[in-house]
Amino acid sequence: MPKIAICDDEQPIREYLKSLTEKCIPDSQVRLFGSGEALLRDQTSFDVILLDVSLRGEDGNQTLNGMETARKIRETSNAMIIFVTAFKEYVFEGYDVGAFHYLLKPIDEQKFTEVMDRAIRQIRSKKNAEPLVIKVGGN
Repeated sequence: MPKIAICDDEQPIREYLKSLTEKCIPDSQVRLFGSGEALLRDQTSFDVILLDVSLRGEDGNQTLNGMETARKIRETSNAMIIFVTAFKEYVFEGYDVGAFHYLLKPIDEQKFTEVMDRAIRQIRSKKNAEPLVIKVGGN
């Protein structure tokens, strides 16, 4: 059961992304966050994080933006980060934090499904990979 975080400061977009996610990955566990700080406080080990680049706090004040949040996530996690944003000028910065993909708003539902399917296939193949054990001299 894939664990997916959705972090966007706009509640309707969070709900929309949740509905798209549940539609293409029915067995997923989806958690919603309105700020980078809220996401970082959560102790869940997420498989995929859908993250807006431009984040504002719940009270409308500036907060950690998506890139700063992603950098902090990378300190402790290898979760697949998929940026979902209206700002295409940050695409190259997304590579600096090891983003899996970069989706532009408004969301193309077919593209969203393709990206999520690919992400989940990759996660499942990593989890199902069996370790290779080599014995040398009895060790």
